Amino acid sequence: MKAVVAAAGALCLLILGIFGVGNTVLTSVPFADDEQRAMYDDVVREYRLTIPGSVLLAVDTVRFHQDFAWVGLETVRQTAELFSACGAFDPLIVEGRGKGRRVAFRVPRSGEVEFGAYPEGVTAELTDAEGRSYANHSTLAAGDYWIEVTAPSESTRYESRVYLDLVPCGQQEISDVLDRLGLVGDDRAMVYHLIAMYLPKEENYGHIMPGPFVWPVADTWPITSPFGERLDPVTGEWRVHTGVDIGVPEGKAVHVATDGVVVLAGWDGNYGNAVRVAHGDGVTTVYGHLKTVLVTVGQHVGKGDSVGLVGSTGKSTGPHLHFEWRVNGEPIDPLTVYHWTPEETP
Repeated sequence: MKAVVAAAGALCLLILGIFGVGNTVLTSVPFADDEQRAMYDDVVREYRLTIPGSVLLAVDTVRFHQDFAWVGLETVRQTAELFSACGAFDPLIVEGRGKGRRVAFRVPRSGEVEFGAYPEGVTAELTDAEGRSYANHSTLAAGDYWIEVTAPSESTRYESRVYLDLVPCGQQEISDVLDRLGLVGDDRAMVYHLIAMYLPKEENYGHIMPGPFVWPVADTWPITSPFGERLDPVTGEWRVHTGVDIGVPEGKAVHVATDGVVVLAGWDGNYGNAVRVAHGDGVTTVYGHLKTVLVTVGQHVGKGDSVGLVGSTGKSTGPHLHFEWRVNGEPIDPLTVYHWTPEETP
């Protein structure tokens, strides 16, 4: 813990609101917008991977230095290919004008097929290399197939699409993918840091990547007010904000960053209902503006345990979590603490 505290204190010298590890400098939290995150989730489902889309997103955040301006669907699929042990099947589209045509395609592994032809009067027939026909929603084995589209006249514009719902297959370990990409040292550490920051769903909470701390709320929520000097939203005066505000809906569970003992559980002035946890070596974390406190003073809590529910008590303009990290009573930016050194990453 002492080594971690020392590292955290040094990292506090970074410019407020911007933090970095290695070649990657992060300028906002969350690190990608909702549409981008949804695209990664869609590709994970397409490739039948068992990891969340946030893992791919974390890798690409470091690969592309948080520049997603040019990252599109094909780029995300390339990242998914690195994790997939056997690849995906891109939908086959056959289109044109005339009486139709015959197109070959390969099925990489078994799966259920769905196909059709448009407009009305256009038909599609699916056969294998030996000429056997297959009905819609048949299960195809790995191998070579043909889709033959037939239209009523030379002037007909037609389209046929073939989709395959492939059976799941194995996937590469995160560490193996990072090896292939050449991400080592601090860049590698940043990937694991981001995986924890993006966070899996609540039911998977506490089972995130290795590291000494967990983020206090599951799922990805914006930092609505960073650490440092700011215009106080209540008084309108410039003051030092001693933590970060996380824009989380009321009632969301709040989790303790790491093992410790509860030293305050209840009303705490401007913090409203709050919980303070001592972790040893002078380190304390604070969770403020809670709707409900779920622990008592003197209670021992473990990393990831729920200590309260998000609310808007005390000096607050709306539901959010105020999260502080203090060393010997002095506040430091929590974002500088949530990283791993290269020695701590797989």
